[in-house]
Amino acid sequence: WQSDPLLASNREASRWEPTHPLAQLAWPRTKNASCNGHYLAVVRTIQWWRRLHLPRSRAPGSYPLEHLIGDCCPDGIRNVPEGVALTFAAIANKYAWHARSLQTPVLADHGVPQHNVLAHVPATDFATLVTAAGKAAQSARRALDSKNAAASNRLWRDLLGENFPVPHHP
Repeated sequence: WQSDPLLASNREASRWEPTHPLAQLAWPRTKNASCNGHYLAVVRTIQWWRRLHLPRSRAPGSYPLEHLIGDCCPDGIRNVPEGVALTFAAIANKYAWHARSLQTPVLADHGVPQHNVLAHVPATDFATLVTAAGKAAQSARRALDSKNAAASNRLWRDLLGENFPVPHHP
């Protein structure tokens, strides 16, 4: 492990390219701290949602989705449900134009900024993700705003599936 980028083989391009695993690991720790320790749980929750709702899509996989969530999850969230609701809404709002125009945005890698972490995500699949995130944002907001814990839990289960642990009602 070094503090500078390393070279890794890109088999598709038949060349060596820089990668920076230490920077890629450090960034989420910093983001988690700025989110009161809730960011990583927000990431896991939205990754779970993606597997449930977009299983056949080529929408962003694990690391690109984590990066997208990091780009959209606001600092200072008070709990995981709030972070999930606000992140879904931010994805839908921030990337609505990209979805409408069928363009995948460029998100610079935290370790090697010249790398676009969304480079391999087809525009149609990115648009599908953004549209689904918009619907999920509405569902999450209803669940978050519900004054009835049982109703809130039902809404979260509708969004995240029966096997997902129900978030604590704030």
